[in-house]
Amino acid sequence: MANPNDPIWWGAEHESTWTRVKDALRRDWEQTKKDFGDDDAVDLNQGLGDTLKQAAGKQAFVKSADAIDEEREAAREDAEDRAEEIRDDIKERAKMSREERIEAAREAAEDRQEAAKKAVERVEDDIKNRVTAMKGAIDTDADTFRSWDERKASLRFGAGAAHQYTKHTAWNAEIEDSLKSDWEASRHDAPWTLAREDVRSGFLAARRW
Repeated sequence: MANPNDPIWWGAEHESTWTRVKDALRRDWEQTKKDFGDDDAVDLNQGLGDTLKQAAGKQAFVKSADAIDEEREAAREDAEDRAEEIRDDIKERAKMSREERIEAAREAAEDRQEAAKKAVERVEDDIKNRVTAMKGAIDTDADTFRSWDERKASLRFGAGAAHQYTKHTAWNAEIEDSLKSDWEASRHDAPWTLAREDVRSGFLAARRW
């Protein structure tokens, strides 16, 4: 719902963007606090993949017992399929010449290397996103974590801005200047210097999800 500090361009579509990402953002924040040493935070075993699926509506925030059983059964079936693939691969390799086996092993090693590289890139992106979130979430004067309520307005603003400024697919000086002006014109209680990182987190979250 709208509030008096919404920018002049705020409408139902901007609120919808915020609604789509806010629960996943909050859960990711709770997990981030736990990962960074906040003893009061609840460990949700929340990874980046969980957050993305939740924001896209593909995964429930709390898994039922039936859902967990289904996941285990799917994992068992995947393991059986993989075992069958390995057996078939062994049979095929037995028919190969020495040169063909060497070439197949080389290609498999390259595939594993590429998969590992992509996995590292995903982890690095996750770390960058969490560090960005931490910058906006710590009260540096008190050296404590800011509460969700203290962060919500700026995260909401950033998520809505992602819908408003669609030509900007990444955070840069131009979009930052525009949002700084919009933020200050909306007369929010928090100064831009405090809100900036949360606005950026909300903006990028809406872009990713």
